Amino acid sequence: MKILRTASRIILGLVFIFSGAVKAIDPLGSAYKFHDYFQAFNIGFLNNLSLPMAILLCTAEFISGFSVL
Repeated sequence: MKILRTASRIILGLVFIFSGAVKAIDPLGSAYKFHDYFQAFNIGFLNNLSLPMAILLCTAEFISGFSVL
């Protein structure tokens, strides 16, 4: 059981690190998606926060991946 837990932790940590790294390469792509979601949910007043939130998201994923490892 300990081997399964360790393997799961390593795989999950690598997935978070990979996802954060991919989003860090193009944070504007995530910002565009945030902008689209804000428009869809009628909270357009948050449009100015799209880029900071995209940067925060990729940073949080990268850090949480290393924390899980």
